Amino acid sequence: MDIIQNTEAMPITPQGARGYWEWDADTTARHRSTDGQEWLLKGAWRWRQTVQRQDAFTKNATVKQIVQFHKPIRKEIETKSFAAEKAGKALLVVTGIIMALTAVAILSI
Repeated sequence: MDIIQNTEAMPITPQGARGYWEWDADTTARHRSTDGQEWLLKGAWRWRQTVQRQDAFTKNATVKQIVQFHKPIRKEIETKSFAAEKAGKALLVVTGIIMALTAVAILSI
């Protein structure tokens, strides 16, 4: 039986993955060729998961509390100021139209 060193390249680590690839030189895999000869493939890449540290809030919080914490907050102040700004612009446009019509009426007499 022949022993062959594994020379495969390190696999790609996906973006955002929580872990890393580590070479395990003690691993062996038994293979058989088409002519019946056995050989061992020595070494393999193993995925090692890293533990993500949790913050103190989510560690003891319920699911409902976590959802409420990450829920986006709609700001009423911005909504009201946007509505007031839109109404002010509309008032300016209406005033301009009335002034233009009045000027045309005065000049046509």
